[in-house]
Amino acid sequence: MQKNKNFTYTNYIDSLNKLKEKHKFSFFETFSKNDVILRHDIDISLEPALKIAEIEYKKNIFSTYFILFHSPFYNPFSTKSTQIIKKIRKMGHKIGLHYDSSYYIQNNLSPNKMIKHELEVFNQHFNDEINLISAHQPTINKKIQLKLNKKIINVDSLKFRKNRKYISDSVQNWREGSIEKFTDYSQLYILTHPIWWTKKGLSRKLILKELVGGKFDEYKKSIKELKKLQDQYLINLKK
Repeated sequence: MQKNKNFTYTNYIDSLNKLKEKHKFSFFETFSKNDVILRHDIDISLEPALKIAEIEYKKNIFSTYFILFHSPFYNPFSTKSTQIIKKIRKMGHKIGLHYDSSYYIQNNLSPNKMIKHELEVFNQHFNDEINLISAHQPTINKKIQLKLNKKIINVDSLKFRKNRKYISDSVQNWREGSIEKFTDYSQLYILTHPIWWTKKGLSRKLILKELVGGKFDEYKKSIKELKKLQDQYLINLKK
């Protein structure tokens, strides 16, 4: 079994403990000095995000989780997804919109109008006041010119990185080294993707394999439940 020892839950907990020794944790709206802004992009599955949220909650640490409106892997408005997102929110974490510029461009949609609309839908659906946005796959997708209401906070903006060390675990790879290497920095901005963190520290390839027929496969469970309902329907017809 291929593993990545830097991405176990135990390793994540250890990193949080080391950060907490020297720093406080802040939200994007309340950042100051000698603190850590902790962000999570939910690109593929909500279940790993819930696990990370629970780990942080037990440590009295709170962060922001960015949800894709147009994810090809999960529907944020399904019953199960809605319940998970509400659980994350109830713990004290915040929710943000992870917008996909490629979706807007491919469908000839106005990015500014769509972001505003998607935030309104999120706020109505989750009965919340969500005003945080982040770009999905910014190094791959085409950059777009945003002209949004001042109340909307773009967490990719320079003000959050100007005097702050930024590190990310994109594609299960820390560019300059894992979290422990940067605990001496007075201000940190840490981005993680919960899908890459597992109990056993599975490799990226194995995790992606789990998306088809494995524990992260939403279709497998849904099809199983659908078959059960259809079988019962046929039984009822024969009665």
